Amino acid sequence: RAKQRAKPETIHTFPKDEDGNLLVPLGGRHGYLYGALQVALLDLYKDKLQNRSWPGYGIGTFIKQAIFIEPEWLPVGTEFTNPPDDPKCYMVQTKGIGGGMMNTYYDTVEKVDFRLSIEMTNEKIPEDIFLSLLAHTQRLGIGPKGRGRITFTKVVRTK
Repeated sequence: RAKQRAKPETIHTFPKDEDGNLLVPLGGRHGYLYGALQVALLDLYKDKLQNRSWPGYGIGTFIKQAIFIEPEWLPVGTEFTNPPDDPKCYMVQTKGIGGGMMNTYYDTVEKVDFRLSIEMTNEKIPEDIFLSLLAHTQRLGIGPKGRGRITFTKVVRTK
């Protein structure tokens, strides 16, 4: 019978609010969705961003200045999906001279239903281009290291 050594590992987890709810920074200026929109913009329209005759010219600046995503911190419940005694392990590449692969442990939450509000204060953002950016964010990984996914089930224009 082989002996196994118990080694304490650091587990990256979610921040919590005062009620014990796990929080995800989905909205706001530094949230996951905002970052995914920036990546989607470069993925879809990188070659058109400098073209002054393109209808979406300047959309990168407009997204930075005129889009507000609420709520900033999304509560996702109080329970993790993975068991606390056996959290999910990911291989993460380290940088530098001695770069290699290392095991990193993360707490996860499988599925959360939520409501999101995106306010656009600049009318110069073409609706079809913005909707294509939203559709593309569903194909991207969001969050740290791109492990999360977002799926829009319904998009409603209020104004």
